Amino acid sequence: MHPTTSGTRAERAVQALTGGRSLDVLLAAVAVVATVAGRLSEGPSPAGAGPATVVPGLLLAVVVGGSLAWRRTAPLASYAVGTAALVVESLALGPSPVSPYANLVGVVSLGWFGSARRALWGPPFALVGIAAWFASPQLPAVVPVTVVLVWLASWALAYQVARRREAEARDRATRQREAVRDERTRIARELHDVVGHALSLMLVQVGAARTVLDERPAAARDLLLATERTGAETMAELDRVLGLLREDVGSDTGPVAGGPVDDGPGLADLDGLVARFGDAGLQVRLDRGPGVRAHYSTSTDLAVYRVVQEALTNALRHGRAATARVSLRCRDGELLVEVVDDGTGPAPGWEPGRGLLGVRERTGLLGGGVEHGAAPGGGFRLAVHLPVGAPS
Repeated sequence: MHPTTSGTRAERAVQALTGGRSLDVLLAAVAVVATVAGRLSEGPSPAGAGPATVVPGLLLAVVVGGSLAWRRTAPLASYAVGTAALVVESLALGPSPVSPYANLVGVVSLGWFGSARRALWGPPFALVGIAAWFASPQLPAVVPVTVVLVWLASWALAYQVARRREAEARDRATRQREAVRDERTRIARELHDVVGHALSLMLVQVGAARTVLDERPAAARDLLLATERTGAETMAELDRVLGLLREDVGSDTGPVAGGPVDDGPGLADLDGLVARFGDAGLQVRLDRGPGVRAHYSTSTDLAVYRVVQEALTNALRHGRAATARVSLRCRDGELLVEVVDDGTGPAPGWEPGRGLLGVRERTGLLGGGVEHGAAPGGGFRLAVHLPVGAPS
């Protein structure tokens, strides 16, 4: 629980001591007036004290109370100065009836505002100040245990609340770093999907055009036109992704890792994707089973598109496949996506690359799973299952 919403009376009392700079100055001013008034009042004083002690007493009272003005910006120095003034005042002029209360506020402020290492000086300083105050011959020689317990308990309560707040701040910083790391992963995955797949497809198309340029110029022209279309579509999608990145940078809340990517390709664009691979020489059959909707959530639609894109790119570029089959099925509240090609299949000792790792990350964020490996009849098989709900 954050200290500002604590339900305990003790934490609420400590919270009252943690206002802004203006409150610190006001608190110091009140403390100065109170300590000066306490010094001027009739109270215990050493034998023989006379008018010559009035000015030093007033100055020390001002230091004791005024030190609280820096309780937030320099809590250790503020408490050390206030305690030193209290010690001198008590031993030289006699204990003031008000100065200990200013010292109590100081030790609480040290526990609340001080760093973990510096705040540990609070108890030793507090014990010195208490011992000096009770060192007067007119007071009991033994420091009352209850006073020590009150000072130490007040410091410990503030210290505990402050350390909890610091721990929460560290947790928030850790979460922000993780969000940035996850967002970088998402950016890398999107750029890989947009640029990497398109370049692979365009290289295949240009290579095929080069091989038939002399003998079949019309076919070469068609391949180059297909390459031009692929490039134009890739540029449009790249503009979309970069636009999203600019929105993330300019937002107040920052990027949300794994969040939906608006206006991206989805199930409705699979026919165009299949056609582009057909232009490159990979004959793809798209099979939508019964119950498969034309649209799911934006994140699910994009994930399906990227899975099919990754599988077909690998089939064409690495597997040297001639045909592939894309199947979409619904079963038990899940959308099943399977891509099987007739290529060479995985080589011995094969390890998944960046693209398949990106597929696993993308589907994992949506609560799905991935299977990939050699197809039963040869070639390569990539299968993904994603939980689906009502159309968005």
